[in-house]
Amino acid sequence: MKTLYADFYNEMTDLAKNLVCASCGCIDHHIDKFETLSVDDASDLQCLHVEPSLVPFDFSSGVSQLDNLQLMIDPLGIIHPSTGLPSLLVCRSCQRNLERGVRPPESLSNYRWIGAVPPELQGLTWIEELLLARAHLTGRIVRLQNLLFQSERACHPPSSSTDKTSRHPSSSPFVIT
Repeated sequence: MKTLYADFYNEMTDLAKNLVCASCGCIDHHIDKFETLSVDDASDLQCLHVEPSLVPFDFSSGVSQLDNLQLMIDPLGIIHPSTGLPSLLVCRSCQRNLERGVRPPESLSNYRWIGAVPPELQGLTWIEELLLARAHLTGRIVRLQNLLFQSERACHPPSSSTDKTSRHPSSSPFVIT
């Protein structure tokens, strides 16, 4: 039983970490969907070059090898080891494009950056952000049930005291018509 709990804990801990692609900024939780690129191997990364005069904000990453080449990357995709040079996490889609020497279509360097939040939009409430957003995340909760099981219970009501279901009339004083 302890190994079952330990396995579950380790799996959830691994999935709770956000992994970010340095090229496109996509987020995932599975390390096997990413490749690790050395900062020393700049030949694959040349496609991520951006002319600084075209960008109205400082996009430096803090890694001198990348900043000297003026590469636009997501800083959250940088892996800083305790010793040695940093490396980059890159999703497989971006990696395939970089290997061919092509700028990935989803790459931040492909003019997909949005920049810093302007001062007049900082400190908005969640409802104000919702009203200004270009896109909205929606969801729906669906309850699935076994209809065969439900129809059997309707035909054969519980008769033993071991059944944990209870039936009682509603005690609500309100009548809805």
